[in-house]
Amino acid sequence: MRYIQKIPVPPELQASLEKSLKKKLSWDNFKDEDGRSELRAHLWKEQFGLCAYSEISLNEYGFHIDHIQPKGNSKYFHLRFDANNLVASALVNQNCVAKKDLFGGHKKDNSEIAITPAQQNCNKHFEYTPTGMIQPAKQLTDQDKQLTQQTIDCLGLQCQLLINKRHTVYASINQQLSYLLEDAEALSYFINDYLEPNAQGQLKPFQSMAEQIFNRN
Repeated sequence: MRYIQKIPVPPELQASLEKSLKKKLSWDNFKDEDGRSELRAHLWKEQFGLCAYSEISLNEYGFHIDHIQPKGNSKYFHLRFDANNLVASALVNQNCVAKKDLFGGHKKDNSEIAITPAQQNCNKHFEYTPTGMIQPAKQLTDQDKQLTQQTIDCLGLQCQLLINKRHTVYASINQQLSYLLEDAEALSYFINDYLEPNAQGQLKPFQSMAEQIFNRN
């Protein structure tokens, strides 16, 4: 999980969100003509094409719009059209993967999570192993470790599908680093290239894990 720096919502889209709230529109009835497609594009851009929770590419399995504070909870119903509470989360639907590998917003459903991508230092709560496992960071207090583990479990971040993907990327990065350790210029280029978005505004997956490997976090 990485911090999502929210960017200004285009005025026309913001007006559509406010209009939908004023009309007391339910989320399920919020359609493309109400601004849904524009909102999806905005969130993709804001997140550089990465899932808010897992950091895989949003293009791989498609994505849906998720509410950080769950819309199904009456405490947060008024936030259902608040852009600060909205993120793009893989998967497009629950049928994309096996039930045991469900993760992200569809796994979270209407549960609350303690660590969210709206928190600036959210990435500091997690650490990654070479085998692709994710776990609470060692430097956390016992209470924060518990909250972090609850977040991992609630979002399905330890599902085998994500473990395998992180393992593959971790091994690939380590292999590249081993080739470049004696070439400072090439090493710097590789690291910067991995951590910067491409021409389409897309970041490579698992940025927080990569930063940990690069000792940049």
